[in-house]
Amino acid sequence: MLKKSILLIVVLFAILALAGYLYYPNIEEAPRSYLTPKTTVTATTMPMMQQLDKSEVPSRGSSIPSQYKDEIVIGTPGRDISVTVHLVLTVKDVKAAAARASSIATSLGGYVQSSSISNDRGYITLKVPRERLDEALSSLKSLGKLEREELSTIDLTNSIIDIDARLRNAEAEEERLLNLLNKAVTINDILEIESRLSAVREKIERLEAMKKEMERRVDYSTIQLELNREGVKPQQEDIISRIERDAYRALMGSIYIIVVGGAFLFIPAVMAIAVYLLVRSRRKSEP
Repeated sequence: MLKKSILLIVVLFAILALAGYLYYPNIEEAPRSYLTPKTTVTATTMPMMQQLDKSEVPSRGSSIPSQYKDEIVIGTPGRDISVTVHLVLTVKDVKAAAARASSIATSLGGYVQSSSISNDRGYITLKVPRERLDEALSSLKSLGKLEREELSTIDLTNSIIDIDARLRNAEAEEERLLNLLNKAVTINDILEIESRLSAVREKIERLEAMKKEMERRVDYSTIQLELNREGVKPQQEDIISRIERDAYRALMGSIYIIVVGGAFLFIPAVMAIAVYLLVRSRRKSEP
């Protein structure tokens, strides 16, 4: 009896593990880089860039830097593209290069969105008008030695179209409510319509803000500038941090396996118990 129980436990555990691993997520995520590039150009190899889909061709002026245009298939116009360029430079003086980069962005009508500067390294996010992106990149590259250059694009066309449609519906609803308000007679009707009107106007303001933010992302390209001082090696992850990270991921994976496997086993286990109790009760009732 004991051997059968042990065998049953082993079988259940095997099924649990199998079920969990079948639906096990990708816990070992790729490291979070400064950005996730859609296309990449390195300063040394300059490989052929990934071709953009026809749905990713810019329309609001030329959002793609000119040095990329010969390697990008231009398709159907009428797209709103947000462009991000990541530059990695080696410089003699990080703080001086950072100050110069900020000045370049400002002189071109842009601004500094964020920055983190030390003696050895610097990370700066710049926003520049899309039509001045070529000038900005050319000036920034002159600050030091170009180590890596990456281009990332996001097509916001469908999102902007969706917001426009929702905005038109909300404005039409606002107009209908205003007409009803003019015809309302009782206090209760007036209060109810005004309440609905307030909610619709709040929705309109929220949609307008979302649309402006997306249009700003199209109108202003992003440059993520990473500066490294000459002679400074990249920071290496220490062994303790790596062990802690991997242990945490292993723990989360084990919990996931148990939970998912348990969910798979729940219904079969209930059915097995029900059958067992039914058979047992019949055996007891037999003479």
